[in-house]
Amino acid sequence: GGTPHAIPLSGPAGNVWSEASPPPSPLLQAATFRGLEALSDGATGDPLNKLYFNVALALDLDALGGPCTLSATATASDGPFETPFTTPSGSAWPLVHVSVPLVATETASAYSCTRNPLGDLPEDGVWVGYTGLDGAAPFAHRARVDGGAVVVEDAVALTERAVTVLAGASHTFAATGGTPPYAYSVVTAGGGSFAGAVYTAPSAPGTYTVRVSDAAGGHDDAVVTVNPGTLFVAVGGTSAFTSANGSTWTAASVQPTPPSGAGLGDVAYANGLFVAVGGVAGTSAYVAWSADGDVWTTAATIPATRNFTRVRAAAGVFLAGSSAGTAMSTDGDTWTQVHALGPYVAISGGAYFVTFYQSTCGSSGCYADVYRATVAPPTRPTTGQWDNITHFAGGSTQVNGVATAADGHLFYAAAGGLLRRASSGAEDTTIASGGFTYIADDAATPRTIVAVTDFGQTVYTSTDDGQTFTSHATGAATTGLGRVIWTGERFLLTADSPSTLYESADGLTWTSLGPLPGGAVTVKEH
Repeated sequence: GGTPHAIPLSGPAGNVWSEASPPPSPLLQAATFRGLEALSDGATGDPLNKLYFNVALALDLDALGGPCTLSATATASDGPFETPFTTPSGSAWPLVHVSVPLVATETASAYSCTRNPLGDLPEDGVWVGYTGLDGAAPFAHRARVDGGAVVVEDAVALTERAVTVLAGASHTFAATGGTPPYAYSVVTAGGGSFAGAVYTAPSAPGTYTVRVSDAAGGHDDAVVTVNPGTLFVAVGGTSAFTSANGSTWTAASVQPTPPSGAGLGDVAYANGLFVAVGGVAGTSAYVAWSADGDVWTTAATIPATRNFTRVRAAAGVFLAGSSAGTAMSTDGDTWTQVHALGPYVAISGGAYFVTFYQSTCGSSGCYADVYRATVAPPTRPTTGQWDNITHFAGGSTQVNGVATAADGHLFYAAAGGLLRRASSGAEDTTIASGGFTYIADDAATPRTIVAVTDFGQTVYTSTDDGQTFTSHATGAATTGLGRVIWTGERFLLTADSPSTLYESADGLTWTSLGPLPGGAVTVKEH
């Protein structure tokens, strides 16, 4: 029932952690000691190469809050095992087991500090056991002699032992230790497939085992829980909701925890994760991520100093924009600033886009700029790897979104109209006038492009790769059309009054899925 902590043992001897890299609670420090005993063969004088490998732990008793037991298993051999880190099968191999209470009481008011003799039974605290003839014991670390020095090595290990993904979704695994290169495989029949380290879940929900193997024959396993494939996630305010059909919604069991005054404004999906962004308007950014839409975790590193208003995902990366800059992440937890401007971002046609609107006009007037990265997803651009491809002068051209046609033309949803330009940024053409807030495309050939206005009931749709656009009503008495996205299978559109979710396979015919849950402003489906 306790919390496991991995102690890195293969680094230099001495203290494991430092002030810059502190240990996880309740550990205060760990130290390793290793070397060769000064023993030699009495007949030949040759060194026996008998090594020792000791680990010392320092615990914060005040942080324990209850009993604490040190458990470990160790063994020794006169040479490397045929399968590294694993005792040979077909033999009864001796093992030394340790299970010693460090803190013996519920109040953590007493602790043990003693030596334990080697016994034969578990009640001895330290005892000898044996593997069965048909079994083998795997180990996480080993120490060996190499050229008169003691070398400590880690077994191959997956960085994640339990993962939750949606049916048909992908997740990228990683491994450490052992002997690269690594090979990934699915142990459970019907449990999905791997392309390199990228796992794709099967269509059938269930629990499956996956494995990483190294070049020396070692391996490590992880458990993957696959949830049903169709899942809608809605966010707004300080709440998140899930739905299997877009009509019936359930509040998340572990909600995001934005700070006081903060709210969520957008959500995206990639790498088996939903990522929701928001913050306190004009003050601070907030990000939370979830594997299933039901349990949310606050991101560890967020560089923006103002609230994120948009997040987009494609090619395994997330791009979030705020008025203080644009940040990128692959896991939703750690973010790196990639552009000094924002807040409107897009990933379309294999390119990153950032748009900036100067609303304080001054003597030079208001304007909007569109930037495109000089590197393609999933490569992370630096703050200097962007080209200013379009400059809009005038106070009504606040560019809110970008979509890309297969012929390279760019389409902008802007306060000044629905605009078309060549990939170079030239050819300013207004297709429709009005206040456009969002634009999306289905990445097909030819592409369907959908743009929505921030008032009324009308969407503009092109089914000929942006050559022509026609207007279509949603068919319901809604005003304030909000956000339109392409999910990979269909377009989803939100409306503000009343708060409603619509779907369309072609951008022409729209069907209401029903009301959105209270406070929700945007939806993502996977």
